[in-house]
Amino acid sequence: MTNKAAKMMADGHGIRVSDARGSTSDWPSRVTNSDNTRENVACRPYDPRPMSETVVIFSGGNPLEIWHRSALPEEATVIGVDSGIDRAHEVGRVIDIAVGDFDSVTARGLVEAERGGAAIVRHPTVKDRTDLELAIDLAVEQAPQRIVFVAMAGGRPDHEMAGLMLLSDPRLRAFDVDVLLPAARVAVVQERRTLTGRVDDLVSLIPIGGSCFGVTTSGLRYGLADETLYASSGRGVSNLMDGPVAVVSVRTGTLLAYQPLVDVSTEPVR
Repeated sequence: MTNKAAKMMADGHGIRVSDARGSTSDWPSRVTNSDNTRENVACRPYDPRPMSETVVIFSGGNPLEIWHRSALPEEATVIGVDSGIDRAHEVGRVIDIAVGDFDSVTARGLVEAERGGAAIVRHPTVKDRTDLELAIDLAVEQAPQRIVFVAMAGGRPDHEMAGLMLLSDPRLRAFDVDVLLPAARVAVVQERRTLTGRVDDLVSLIPIGGSCFGVTTSGLRYGLADETLYASSGRGVSNLMDGPVAVVSVRTGTLLAYQPLVDVSTEPVR
């Protein structure tokens, strides 16, 4: 774990799960819900210790596309966010941590996660934070090098918009963060990111959570040099790759580097 990642972890709000004796190792266990009620489930307790260098967060949007299978890292800690548990199972991924109020996951999906040994972090339906926010807490606590969000699009529009805004969370600055949308990939730029593609591939730089200052690019057709992209402006939209590699950096703020994919299958996984 880097010193920077450790500092970011200190600002997290991790949830602990334990059995009735306070043990964090016995399995099967009794899960402590966030409202301090308990219930018996066949799952292992949540352990905040890092499991891998990458965390993949499955949200509860539309089923994944075929191309997502190859884009997802094989070795990763998998967090299923409510009905995102079902999305993960559809592409054959085993859930390591299940989080949410579980009001939209199928009963079969939750049982499969429990039987697969997932740690269950259950929250009440009435709460001040979304399930995805709670999943970010857990991802940050794992202190990975990279966090990948999938299945964020296609659910409720308000959830989708709010989910994208969460990508400006300053705690994510410690990690490489990527989003796989149905026909696009998005790199979250809070300091510096390298983009890959082909000449003339479209790249849009979109500020979220406020304006971005000190934006500098190399390898894009329409370069920026220590400039400001205001949240109320579309200036960063519709840039182009000038070669196979481009670099985007920002001094203050969060940019979404949106790259639509034109040569991928957009058929959902069946």
